[in-house]
Amino acid sequence: RFETKGMSAGAQVKNYQLTMNVDNGDEQGLISGVFTGQVKTRVQNEYLTVPVMAMRQVSPRWELKLGFFFSYLLRGGFSGNAYDGYIRDGDPTGTKIGVESATYNFDNDIRRFNWGGEFGAEWMAYRHLSVYGELTWAANSIFKKGFKSIGFNMYNVYLNIGFGYVF
Repeated sequence: RFETKGMSAGAQVKNYQLTMNVDNGDEQGLISGVFTGQVKTRVQNEYLTVPVMAMRQVSPRWELKLGFFFSYLLRGGFSGNAYDGYIRDGDPTGTKIGVESATYNFDNDIRRFNWGGEFGAEWMAYRHLSVYGELTWAANSIFKKGFKSIGFNMYNVYLNIGFGYVF
């Protein structure tokens, strides 16, 4: 199946390990360190996914699904802005550098292969209407091994909720 997994998030962060390109601030250029301030992140990844699922009908109206998935990244995007804050060069005790606006882009650091577990349920609400939910949780980080520009691992975790018409 073809999947697009993405998010858009804004947050106030403190001591957030980050490598950024400072456009407007006390210093300009590529700086790595711990950032305190505002961030806006946009992620848009397109995958070709092969799910392997076992299904069990537990009642005439309920069906449970459990399995795993393998995904291959077709196109990846992970970028954002940092602003209204400061970065400490290197570590939390490093030189404080004011940041009015900065950008970060990790498109080339996204791992091509993603895998993990999947759990779902489907309920036949009426004869022709079903309601379902699926939770997918990746077992490997979205970034390549050795990626250090963000100080923690990030995983694809998505909940899909919907309904269907049964003919």
